[in-house]
Amino acid sequence: MARTFKNPNPLRIKLIEDLKNFNADKDYGIWNAVIKELSRSRKNARTVNLWKINKYSNEGDVIVVPGKVLGQGEISHKVTIAAFEFSEGMKQKATNNNVRLMSIYELFNENPKGTNVKIIG
Repeated sequence: MARTFKNPNPLRIKLIEDLKNFNADKDYGIWNAVIKELSRSRKNARTVNLWKINKYSNEGDVIVVPGKVLGQGEISHKVTIAAFEFSEGMKQKATNNNVRLMSIYELFNENPKGTNVKIIG
């Protein structure tokens, strides 16, 4: 018998539902990819370290991480990072390095079409 999975995080479920409802008739590809990644089980959820964001982004980029951002590494340029979760170490490094942190909800409200947004993870 197949095992069923129920995500225990109600905030994640609400975010997925809101993105699906918004994207139902518009079909913006960026949000489809974010929905797919957020729908993964917790075991397969995305975690991204700060050094990877530094490696694959440029000055002024907007990055979305459909998972958790960890604080290993440094960032050498100014970026905006939207993620479902941030570690405490990441939050401290972001304030020191002038990195703007936001939730996926905030990015979704600020840029509903998802233009000029990179997914890392």
